[in-house]
Amino acid sequence: MLAEILSPEVREMILEGVPVIISLIIIEGLLSVDNALGIAAMASHLPGKQKYWALRVGIFWVLLSPFRLFFKKAHIPEPIEEVEHALEILHDAEEREKHAP
Repeated sequence: MLAEILSPEVREMILEGVPVIISLIIIEGLLSVDNALGIAAMASHLPGKQKYWALRVGIFWVLLSPFRLFFKKAHIPEPIEEVEHALEILHDAEEREKHAP
């Protein structure tokens, strides 16, 4: 049913993007484990109850960070917008050069 709705170009883009998304999920998972180990090392010298809370808060933050970063980076400007902005800057610079004494 979904295959009937999507055009062949969209299906191809989705299929090309899946390995990238899976790779990013794996990398984020490895980085989260790395962060958890760092938090455990930093909390190891704390007394009992402080260590417990430091580890819990740290692990919660490690689990939350990928989602926070994902939504922070969710808006990626289209390349066309970037090119249009660069062309506007060049046009403004040319206009200033024409009117410079």
